[in-house]
Amino acid sequence: MNYKALVCFVFVFSSFGSCDDKLTLTKAPYSGEEIRIDGYYYRENTDYCVSVYFFYSDGTFIDAGCLSCKPNEIETYMRNMDWNQWRKAMDDSSIGYGIFRVSDNELFIEMWRPSSSWFSFPAYLYTGKVLNDSTFIIKKVQPSKPSAFDNETRSRHEIFRFKQFSPKPDSTNRFVPTGNFKTR
Repeated sequence: MNYKALVCFVFVFSSFGSCDDKLTLTKAPYSGEEIRIDGYYYRENTDYCVSVYFFYSDGTFIDAGCLSCKPNEIETYMRNMDWNQWRKAMDDSSIGYGIFRVSDNELFIEMWRPSSSWFSFPAYLYTGKVLNDSTFIIKKVQPSKPSAFDNETRSRHEIFRFKQFSPKPDSTNRFVPTGNFKTR
């Protein structure tokens, strides 16, 4: 392979990104009262799909995905869910794991998502407004590290509501960095 071809090859594949982008938010413990962390937040996507978010006191965030149930069945679905089996399925991928921060009633969530690229699970920053301790609105989503595949900021109006729930799934994972709780 000649030098020009090698440079072109390296450039093309480096533009795809790594399997997991680094998160740009700094993980920090959450002890505020702006949002509740003793349960989950949900959003009704369709008649047969409900998005579920978990927030943890160590600053970890988990998007449990779009659960296949009717909105009026979410409580029963959550109680009957085999969270150990769900965790085993989640252990092989960073998708849905992340970090959150609340500052002046603004909510910041950064998590890994699937992308249109075959080679990466980029991090995305979700920004929203906390209305009260049991309701928030996601207002925009943007890639944490813009790339050739995705550099758009998307407007949203996604309302999430709180439900108390215990026990929540364990937040331990190999993707979200642990340790030095730097504050900004």
